[in-house]
Amino acid sequence: MGCGAEMLAPKWFDKNLALSNEDNFDQLRLALRLAADTYMDGKARTAFGHFAAHYGEQIEAGAARGLNSLVANYGPAQLDRAILDALFLSLGCSFYDGMHGNIAGIEPVLLDRGAGDLAGFDMPRFLAQLTPANSIAARHTVGLVDVIGGHPGQVGDGLPNRCKKS
Repeated sequence: MGCGAEMLAPKWFDKNLALSNEDNFDQLRLALRLAADTYMDGKARTAFGHFAAHYGEQIEAGAARGLNSLVANYGPAQLDRAILDALFLSLGCSFYDGMHGNIAGIEPVLLDRGAGDLAGFDMPRFLAQLTPANSIAARHTVGLVDVIGGHPGQVGDGLPNRCKKS
């Protein structure tokens, strides 16, 4: 049994101190609008196919509007989760059963970039071999110790990073 909740979290995805909380909220709302626009292209795809088809486009559209890739992908993350939820609920299966059977159609070959390390990987076989754990402790800590924009320890590669402990 599990549950999820979302909120627009300022400074979670973009640590730029020049942006207000309202600016951050607007960034996340924009990411959702961009994803909704791209996902509604009228083409039939698997659940994963929607993500794969629009991943690069979402990052480019976000960048053109000043969003870093982490912010830009907030929109697809929300839609992808809703799509998986709707798919598995419509079939009357659990998240585990849906993933175990690869109902979402996860195929690395569908990704146009960024999946070189998965080339030739048999995802359906991998998923079919998984077994559920009796329990799991989940903790999402991305952002917990990320560098705030302008901090001297900032890596500057556009990705979340951590402060080095001295």
